[in-house]
Amino acid sequence: MSLSAVSHPATRNRVNSRWVATHFATAMGIGVLFVPQALGPGTIGISAFLVMVVLCIPLSYLNHKTLSGLIISGGTGGGSVATIKSMAGQKASLLYAALLFISSFSICMINFIALVAAISQSVPPEYTDIARIAAAIGIGLVIYLFSAQGHGRIVSLTKYIAVPLSLVLLFLSCLLIPKWDWQLVSAPSELHLKEIITFIPIIIFAMNFSPCVSGYIESSMRDSNNNKTVCEQSASRTLLASCSAIAVTVMFFSFSVSMSLNSTLLDSADNNANSISLVAQLMGGGWFNVVGFFIVAAASFGALMGTVIGVKDGLKDSPLSKKVDEKGLMVLVTVALVGIGILNPNIIDLIKMISGPAVIAVGMLFPAIVMIKNRHYQLIYFVAIGISLLTLAVGLLM
Repeated sequence: MSLSAVSHPATRNRVNSRWVATHFATAMGIGVLFVPQALGPGTIGISAFLVMVVLCIPLSYLNHKTLSGLIISGGTGGGSVATIKSMAGQKASLLYAALLFISSFSICMINFIALVAAISQSVPPEYTDIARIAAAIGIGLVIYLFSAQGHGRIVSLTKYIAVPLSLVLLFLSCLLIPKWDWQLVSAPSELHLKEIITFIPIIIFAMNFSPCVSGYIESSMRDSNNNKTVCEQSASRTLLASCSAIAVTVMFFSFSVSMSLNSTLLDSADNNANSISLVAQLMGGGWFNVVGFFIVAAASFGALMGTVIGVKDGLKDSPLSKKVDEKGLMVLVTVALVGIGILNPNIIDLIKMISGPAVIAVGMLFPAIVMIKNRHYQLIYFVAIGISLLTLAVGLLM
């Protein structure tokens, strides 16, 4: 079917594969690199892992459906920040813009750190520090050059990453099957509700593509001639397809990697060592080191490019944008990324402390509150608020 809607029924019933690919590429970076160590059956136990398998698609869909519902309801064509401004006022939009920037920038930051770490860890240990500095500066320049491109060109860049990446991950997951430790499946594992709740920010973050939802809804509104009902039905199908594709890929890969890695290998891993590098060690290095590096580069770069959209959206309506133009703002963002990449903070800690809560606030909590305040009393918004508050409260208490 053509990507261009020729009628309302066609738009209503189709899945926009172009945007599914972009959503996939945006979400893939952190999911591929660090979820196996954080949420694999070898780490949290098979019972908890199976619960997360059941919950991952509904949680991811709820996160993105809540945000898309807000943007469609506003109908301003200016993205999430402009929509909240029209529905809840200037102060609310500034607060949301700040949260959107924190969420998007933290995703950029984590994928940037992962890419820099992959490069620096591929050289002899005595050159690691120099390699990290050089890699951070070089990648920063590339990111700045690509950030100057429009949304459409960024979408085109990411869609060429998504399909090859998913095929490579599927192949790698299957390649590891003979190395699975089946004792992990039969080993007794306890299941605690509080721990399951603490896993929610990680799984939502790992499958998050909210930075490019605004751009997707704007495109969908144009395709449906600004018909909100048609756009919402089309968005529901596309978002569900995106969440399902991401969940299947991430969870199967996480299961396969976690079932293959032993505790000794995990304990000896360097700071911010990604799952691909650990698998390369398991496979004995050689050609796998080279293939693994390209997998990491594709995953991180795709996520970075997709998330740049959210960073730009978060900055364009901020007070700082009145004093500094877009190029100047992106220079500041790039410099910050380079500095953080050189410092090399722990990625899992960043997810738990900053990225996970920010993604939940941007995708579910804030949009749901605004929708209910504007008398949209659908059940999905009450569920989004309940899960958000429960998750954030448990995270603060633990």
